[in-house]
Amino acid sequence: KPSTKKDKDFLEYLNRCIGEASIFCEPEHRRVEENSKYERGFQWSEGDAARQKDKDRPALPLNDISKGLSSVANREIMDRYTPKVFGREPDDDGKAELLDELSRWQRDAAETEHEESRAFRQACGSGYGVMHKYWNEVEAGGEGMVMDEEVPIWTMLWDPRARKQNLVDRKYHISGKYVPVSEIIDQFGQRRGLKK
Repeated sequence: KPSTKKDKDFLEYLNRCIGEASIFCEPEHRRVEENSKYERGFQWSEGDAARQKDKDRPALPLNDISKGLSSVANREIMDRYTPKVFGREPDDDGKAELLDELSRWQRDAAETEHEESRAFRQACGSGYGVMHKYWNEVEAGGEGMVMDEEVPIWTMLWDPRARKQNLVDRKYHISGKYVPVSEIIDQFGQRRGLKK
């Protein structure tokens, strides 16, 4: 339970965001899941697949979509856009080069190209791809570093008023996932009212 007024206000705000976004996002999530299944070869509706099964016939798709997406995504890996730092003054060249190398090291260490490739496939197949950057304190021998991960679109909620490309005009976004109760207990200790 929230203990301070700030926590209570934040929880109310979060619940309000989830309430207004879920109505808008859930139809998108259903479409994305359907597109993902179609892309993976599940191109028969449940009714049609059941009819085929009743007739002892396989419901086989002829699917080249995943091959096409893979070739586009692999090409995207090869022709990768990378961040480049330009100094403001002539004396900034060394700093800019150092920041370029730091960015390259982070992208290599976090295997960014693979995560971005998965997000790119999602964007091609379903219209949306989401990346999450976060600080992992145990990486790099305990020194910590920025990590990347591709986030499944069906775990995301975003501001329904956002309209611009890549939702850059959104006021918030929320990513959620189901977590085993044992993991919650390990991280936060036993709490009353925990449900699976």
